[in-house]
Amino acid sequence: MSVFLLDAVKDAMVVAARKHYRNEGDLVAEFDDKGAIQICEVKQVVDEVEDPDRQITPAEAVKYDPAAVAGSEIRILMNTDSP
Repeated sequence: MSVFLLDAVKDAMVVAARKHYRNEGDLVAEFDDKGAIQICEVKQVVDEVEDPDRQITPAEAVKYDPAAVAGSEIRILMNTDSP
């Protein structure tokens, strides 16, 4: 499958997830090791959250990534199995 086609599929999944979850944050689609598409919410780790759709505190971020610190970026896997 061409890279262009794969990127188009990922973009379509992000659009669908944004509509379905009514999410205004930054979303990305990635293929896992088995070839399934996963949707992740990307958040910046900051000491003081000004935009909860795009930012997260270090205390919350370590729940998803133990190495998260202020200034880093984390990806939170969205549960796409639920309606």
